[in-house]
Amino acid sequence: MVIHLQSFIRFIVQKRKIFLGLALLTFSMAFLVYFLSEKGPVSATEDKYLYDVQQKVQEEVNVSQEDLRKIIATLQTLGPKPQFSQFAVQATHPYFIFKNHALIYWSDSKFVPEYEKVRGTYTVRSFEIDRNKFVVNHAQTGEYEIFSLIELFRLYESETNHLKSTYNPAIFSIDPQNLSVEKSTNPHLNIHTEDQIFLFVVTPPKADSLKNQSIPVNVIVLGVLGLFLLTIFVLSLIWVFNHEHQYEKAFLLLVVFLVGLRGVMLFYSLPFIFYESNLFNPKFYASSAIVPSLGDLILNLIVIFFLLLYLVNYYYKMKFYLWVMHVSQSLKITIASIFVFLSFYIYKSLYFVLVNIYIFSQYRLDLSLSIDFWDRPLKTSCIGIFLLVSLVYFLATHVLINLFIKLLRLTKPMVYMGLLLVTSLLSMAFWALLLDIGIGVLSLHGLYIGLICWMQFPRYLYTFRYQTTIYFFSASIICAAMATNVVYKQASRRDLVMKQQLGKKYLAENDEIGEFLLSKLVTQIKEDTTLMKIARKALLPREQVQNYVKKSLLDNYFDYYDVEISVFDPAGNSLTNVEGSSNYAAYEKEYNKPKYKTNYPDLFFINEPRNGFVKQYVEFVPLETNFDEKVGYIVLDLRERDGITKDAFSDLTMSDGSQLELGNFSFAVYENGRIVNSGGKGYNYERKMPLSVLNNPFLFSEGITYSGFKHLGVTGKNNRKIIVSSEEMTPSGLYSNFSFLFLVLVVTIICVMLLYSVRYGFTRMNVSLATKIQIYLNVAFLLPLILVVGITLSIIGTKLAESQSQSYLSQTENVSISVWPAVDKYAQGKMSEEFLSDTLTKIVSNSKKFVSIFDTTGKLLATNKNLIYRTNMVSKFLNPLAYIKLMEEKELKVSLSEQLGNLTFTTSFLGIRSNEGRLLGIISIPFYDAKVWYEKEVSAVIGSLLNAFTTIFVILLLLSFLPLMRLRFLYGLLPINYEK
Repeated sequence: MVIHLQSFIRFIVQKRKIFLGLALLTFSMAFLVYFLSEKGPVSATEDKYLYDVQQKVQEEVNVSQEDLRKIIATLQTLGPKPQFSQFAVQATHPYFIFKNHALIYWSDSKFVPEYEKVRGTYTVRSFEIDRNKFVVNHAQTGEYEIFSLIELFRLYESETNHLKSTYNPAIFSIDPQNLSVEKSTNPHLNIHTEDQIFLFVVTPPKADSLKNQSIPVNVIVLGVLGLFLLTIFVLSLIWVFNHEHQYEKAFLLLVVFLVGLRGVMLFYSLPFIFYESNLFNPKFYASSAIVPSLGDLILNLIVIFFLLLYLVNYYYKMKFYLWVMHVSQSLKITIASIFVFLSFYIYKSLYFVLVNIYIFSQYRLDLSLSIDFWDRPLKTSCIGIFLLVSLVYFLATHVLINLFIKLLRLTKPMVYMGLLLVTSLLSMAFWALLLDIGIGVLSLHGLYIGLICWMQFPRYLYTFRYQTTIYFFSASIICAAMATNVVYKQASRRDLVMKQQLGKKYLAENDEIGEFLLSKLVTQIKEDTTLMKIARKALLPREQVQNYVKKSLLDNYFDYYDVEISVFDPAGNSLTNVEGSSNYAAYEKEYNKPKYKTNYPDLFFINEPRNGFVKQYVEFVPLETNFDEKVGYIVLDLRERDGITKDAFSDLTMSDGSQLELGNFSFAVYENGRIVNSGGKGYNYERKMPLSVLNNPFLFSEGITYSGFKHLGVTGKNNRKIIVSSEEMTPSGLYSNFSFLFLVLVVTIICVMLLYSVRYGFTRMNVSLATKIQIYLNVAFLLPLILVVGITLSIIGTKLAESQSQSYLSQTENVSISVWPAVDKYAQGKMSEEFLSDTLTKIVSNSKKFVSIFDTTGKLLATNKNLIYRTNMVSKFLNPLAYIKLMEEKELKVSLSEQLGNLTFTTSFLGIRSNEGRLLGIISIPFYDAKVWYEKEVSAVIGSLLNAFTTIFVILLLLSFLPLMRLRFLYGLLPINYEK
């Protein structure tokens, strides 16, 4: 087999010019096709983009039509009074069934169209519904009408970290400039079905964005074929250069080929052109022109890895190596010092590669221990980057330090170790002063190169010995420690940013947007004739004015506020029926003061200890007719909710555990040297925080650590200060991250060894008995680790998920007990929908929960957070699966996993019943931090296991390493056969 392979390689080498000729011919054909395809009224760039959109839309339409056929077949089998669940069919796209123009089934509750907005006699067409754009497949069978929606563009009026207005990525690999449902006069921009039914118009992205779409498919095929042929030629030429001992030419050819190939790939955004993966999508990570995506970063590291791999195998055969070995001793010392400096340069460069994963990603990427790698492929890619960085670091350091050792091999040990120490200290000082990198992280590299110089580890890379495994594991420890430092530093940076944001938010300075909207509201109130009529009514004028203002005039923005509306007659008397209510003059006396004035007349801002520093606005609105006749007065009292944590809606604005992290903060507000308010997790500022700390300038810039907590100060207006505090990252948590990264490298090393041994056998590796025993012990150590972690993850994960679900259902049940009387009154006709919503808001105001109540038809009845419904983040319909479970299967309560944008969370549903057992409605509470809490608990368990195994592994490694250290101490640098 080996002989045949060698003969085949010789044949390719002999015929290499043929491969070169074929490669040039293929590239010429590709260029010819490319330039010919550019001719015509439409550029190839737009053509390719529009063609792709056309094909993808047609595929989605076909899938949707197949869904409709299955739904129609199901409907034809139904009886006269089918249940809700009988309409359920497994479908790719959401669909909605209407009967007599009334909605009777919805497969998805995120967006539910109104019948009037999709009605018509058509089979397929596009619609713009509430500024969202869809392709709608329509079918009718008997008295049923079915609409299947293919999303083109989803608009979120209030965007958050999880909810971004976006085009459907299954259709648009790159967002177009514009999308319209009106037919265009430019026919090439019109998108049609296979039956040439017009759907919509697309304006392609700008040329720069389309660079990755600018090559026709046939050009790509020819280019890939030409590249394959050219690669064969280059490899055969390198083989020839190696056999002729022209290693410099071979290396230079390899550099030119690989770097040139990467340049072409970057210019044309390959392979994203034909492999539309998030890994190569610049919107998730963009560091620079040469690293526009995570995938490109991986490819760049792979190129560097292969170049280093060639150097490791052939550098000592190059003419440069022979020359440098014969220069003068003083020049050798200089060159050796340069090699050490270069090793530090490479180390800091790779360190910042890991740092950039955090800085330049538009997606939460990190290297920390977590269990969500399968759910987040891009995060898994970060571990791949860490592995490649470790390999590059190991090989580059090996070459440079091996050259350092060989240059000074005739020098006394103390001399060259002293030179190494001095050069390392100077290099560390240089990079620490020049860049934002600490001495501690640089010293890791200094310790590593000192160790491998002292133990002469580089010589064992070429002959596999027990020292080789120690060499690998030592490098793994350094790389894992470096990456752990990155995790810690970036976590600290994020902690600092969050504290600054929370501090500024809690100091509650003027809300400029809110003030502007309130000024517009005043104008609307004064000009609203309907409101004037309501205020003059004798029957409950206050309640009617309140409902009208909140429902018809008040902007959605003020859902962040608790709004109290007071109404007074022309004499200033309160129109409420409650005894002891303040009159208009009392409001003016309390709030109409110069210190509360804003830039708008009759609008006052209060932010004092007596109201808990909660942002409060009071607006005085006189009601007058066009003839200056006084009708009365309205006073708007708005107070921002819940201080530092805001309300449950803020859960949606956070991402990847941010809301969980908010609960880990404590805070204290200082005014004139004393605490006027405090809260959060409960840090005792009175006892543990001396006032002298407030005079520390570092508190307000980079923060300080005091009594086991990290504190950051923020200064607001009126010399008011807030300190936001959080616990320091525990040594156990830090060690868990180190254990995870270290064991990733250890498993990789063992896997490589096993694969190599299976392929070639230990005999050909020239492996001694001691080394074999060590490898077997490592495998025997790692296999139980993997099994224990897997079994524990399965058991703990299942039990924790069950416990979490029960906890959420219990919380939902407690809330339902509180709101039951109000729902019961509504069911008896003793309360309106608006008053039910107000009552619900008051009942759950302190719970920080997002509570919704649905009626028995599945439609929203009341909620304490209207904004999410008003801005169309979700529809006003119940989750269809919850409807089936509670309404038809008579379940008492159910917990379901839901998704909104890219946020996965758990929602608990519970039926509210009357005393007679009749279902009155369904209460729903989403728990947005469910997944975060679950991952945190499971990760903590896994971290403890990894810590124990890593500690044992490192101790055993040190115990086996100590004899080598002792031998080196006793015999200096004498060549010793350690295996004997």
